[in-house]
Amino acid sequence: MDKNKICEELYALPEKKVVKRHKKLIMPLIVLAVGAALLVVNYRLDGANYMNIKASLSFIGGVMTIAGLAIVLWRLFSHDGIPYYAPAKAYLRYEELYFERAKLREVMQLTDAVDVESLLKMESQTVPVVAVMIYHTEDNSFAACQAFEYVDLEYRPLCDLRIAAR
Repeated sequence: MDKNKICEELYALPEKKVVKRHKKLIMPLIVLAVGAALLVVNYRLDGANYMNIKASLSFIGGVMTIAGLAIVLWRLFSHDGIPYYAPAKAYLRYEELYFERAKLREVMQLTDAVDVESLLKMESQTVPVVAVMIYHTEDNSFAACQAFEYVDLEYRPLCDLRIAAR
């Protein structure tokens, strides 16, 4: 099972329906701003009565500032991205589901039909005997899935990547 191969197949779809895109920077920028604000409040507090509060503010503010800055820099300068479905203007969610071997036929039928809603409703388990990798929009207007079987210490594809856009 290789997420990168599936992503490459999605990016190769005609008309560039799925593209690689970075997530928005708004949340890391908010974390950075709140962390910096806590450090400023820490700096403004005077007196021995606030020593515990100052220690907490400096620790929490420092961690938030460093984390926010690291995420902003990573998103700005990394070449990583996640699949984005342009017609629906939505990022694709990734799901990895595991099923027992007895459900192989049902899983294959649902995978061939690209019935993501039914696959997500099925009872899954933690032992990955039969696995299904799914990329889908939140409203399932676009979905791509592929089934795999765990044999001889590796995952072997049971079918090609199935794609459905509604």
